[in-house]
Amino acid sequence: MRVERIAAAVAACTGAAVLAAGCGSSSDGGSATASSSGKLKSVTMINPAPGQPAWDAIVKCFKSEAAAQGVKAIVNGPPGASAYNPTALRQLTEQAIDRGTSAIAINTSFSAPSFDALIKQAKAKGMYVGTLESGEANAGRDFDVGLDITGYAKKAAEFIGKMSGPKNVAVVAQAPVGTPKIFIDALKQALTRYPGAKYVSQVYNNGDATKDADLVANLLSAHPETSIIVSGNPASTAGIATAIREAKAIGKVRLLAVTRDEAGLAALKEGTAAALYVQHLCDVGTKAVQSFVALSKGQRVSKLQAVGTGYATEANNSTFDASWG
Repeated sequence: MRVERIAAAVAACTGAAVLAAGCGSSSDGGSATASSSGKLKSVTMINPAPGQPAWDAIVKCFKSEAAAQGVKAIVNGPPGASAYNPTALRQLTEQAIDRGTSAIAINTSFSAPSFDALIKQAKAKGMYVGTLESGEANAGRDFDVGLDITGYAKKAAEFIGKMSGPKNVAVVAQAPVGTPKIFIDALKQALTRYPGAKYVSQVYNNGDATKDADLVANLLSAHPETSIIVSGNPASTAGIATAIREAKAIGKVRLLAVTRDEAGLAALKEGTAAALYVQHLCDVGTKAVQSFVALSKGQRVSKLQAVGTGYATEANNSTFDASWG
């Protein structure tokens, strides 16, 4: 979920974007209200990573709920080579606003500030705007549904606190702004509650996961004390696992990744990943449409809507069915 779910999250209770409170709960207790009572004509989703299993699951449920609500669903996304490309996603968002839609769902987690003007533009045209797997990164949106970003950070710290061995933590993230910054700041704070846990450093790939293997290799060279690497981006799992393997550090350096995709499950089996933070993905798409419908009826919706989450390990992975990713 490249969901960053640092998100981000990642996730994802889902990023998954990648990265809790109970389903439907609000982390900040806030809510958004719309005064319009008109029926939604269409809901649009900009899929940041077409073809990635986590986002495919979210899209499927987005479309299904829209059909159940009698609303036209429109889903657009960049070609595979442009997945999580902020420029491509902003262009698709702008096109959707220009064409017109009743509501638009977007993922802003990797470049949140650059979407603020588009959110204002959509709102000025009377559109509802929901973000997915982006946390509190954009104050102007009506709601976010997906991974509770600060909740993910707390859960990651709690999991780390229970791990054996050294607890020297580094993070692989997309950028030092938006959702990743929210996550890193919350993780640093949460780790202070656990004796022996220490935040070491972070590296940023600027949205290009192909850089992750080299970034992590350099990280391990600069900070050889690193024993735990946390990532909220499913697309980063393979590169981080490669760096751990090539450093002959399996068992010494442990990855906490997100999403039970092919790369995540392979890393779990190989031992390069200690656990995968997973989300109940379908709820992301379903709750987004339900929230748009509620807003169109003048009802209040929670500004932060967390979905079900959990940690999948080699020991308990079989207890999670296909709805968890």
